[in-house]
Amino acid sequence: LVGGAGGQDVLNAKFQWKAQTLHECQQYHPLSTTCKCYQIDPTESDPCIRTPQGDPDFEVDAGRRTACSSDLSVTFPCPLGSPECVCELRCIDLVTDSATFPSRCDVVIGAVEDTWTPVSTYFVHDPGLGIPAQSPDENPFTGSSLRVTVNVTYGDLDVYDTRLKCALPEGVDEAFCTVSETLWGNSTAPALNRPWVRYGRYVQSSVSQVVIIGSFTNVTLALDKLLYKPYLQTNSLRLRSRIYSAQSARDQPFEVMRMSVEFLVSGDAITATAWQPIGTLEQLMYIVNVNDPPQITNPRDEYMVPTFCTDVNPDPRCHFGMIFSYEDTDRIIEIKGVEISDEDVYESCRFSNAECAKIDVSVSAANGAMGLNTKSRLSFYEQTRGTQGFTSVMSAANAAVRVLNYRVEETPLLGPTSSVANYNTQHSSQTELITVTVSDQGFSGAVGVSEVPSPM
Repeated sequence: LVGGAGGQDVLNAKFQWKAQTLHECQQYHPLSTTCKCYQIDPTESDPCIRTPQGDPDFEVDAGRRTACSSDLSVTFPCPLGSPECVCELRCIDLVTDSATFPSRCDVVIGAVEDTWTPVSTYFVHDPGLGIPAQSPDENPFTGSSLRVTVNVTYGDLDVYDTRLKCALPEGVDEAFCTVSETLWGNSTAPALNRPWVRYGRYVQSSVSQVVIIGSFTNVTLALDKLLYKPYLQTNSLRLRSRIYSAQSARDQPFEVMRMSVEFLVSGDAITATAWQPIGTLEQLMYIVNVNDPPQITNPRDEYMVPTFCTDVNPDPRCHFGMIFSYEDTDRIIEIKGVEISDEDVYESCRFSNAECAKIDVSVSAANGAMGLNTKSRLSFYEQTRGTQGFTSVMSAANAAVRVLNYRVEETPLLGPTSSVANYNTQHSSQTELITVTVSDQGFSGAVGVSEVPSPM
């Protein structure tokens, strides 16, 4: 034991790491860090899937691991007493489109984009002299107070599901919120071992912080419930992208979690300034990127019946909706307002080649003929009367679908031999459906390909 003030024994913090098995959460309960839906499947009667499905987004065994800042996805386990996890000789400089950062080998833990992730780091008491490390159950340090401070740059922190209920003031450089008795009453904290917790945000230094004060038992239980969530759409790939995150690519293209443990020397634990540092840790965070599906703006969603329409108004727009045509005609009907977007399709692109990935687009009519606004910069894999299928960069795809040209039949095919002769949707349950389907071909994300259809 380390001697403290007045001969008091002081805890000697030794950091350790739990195993991590992490899954993306797609929907949370309101003002809570508790996952409601791990996946959302609109094809099911209950679209909310409440348990993790498939392989985890990140999984490692317990123990210390290291990684190079240039590639955080490759981790090196550290068997007890073995130098195998040392990665300095394997690391290279991290080069973004904005700056070059010296090679760095450090401890690493995992997190998942847009997901509250359990932090695997905790600490025990190391008595030294070959004595095994001790948990609070083995040496509770009764009557002693500890202060743990955790800082991150590109995310937020939570203890016992209190962060979202603890409102930080807006519009100030330094904002703080202390968890009140009322908030504790609505938290997941045990009634008998609640620590003192304060959240902080420092705008100038871009730091989010949580401070935890309590006994060895209080603090250990709180760290077991410590969660981290990266800011919206933030992941390790995007942090080095000048396209998506110019400032981080220039200043610090990776997340770092800084943790300090201090022992109260004297005074009141909340107001005291006499704290003795007993452990510090700086660790890298590998934030796994998940694949966000493409989004399609469907002009039908914003359509409103014209104000001049009444039940007796003969104008066809008052009876047939936004898109209509007449059977056995070849008149082109322009469908305007379709737009495609994807939050992460270019995360792996360099600034010099900002559109390095292509998406797959298919525009089809169930019965009629389809045409595009332009064919410039498109690579077609299907060009038929009713379907236009192609791959292209996002800007070219949007130029192509900005105006879709629909007609009941192509001019040369009009007549009694047409496949849609005398076809209309006003009898015999006959229908017509125009569908735009977009696939991002897996750009970008840890697993999977996102495909989104949008019928009109």
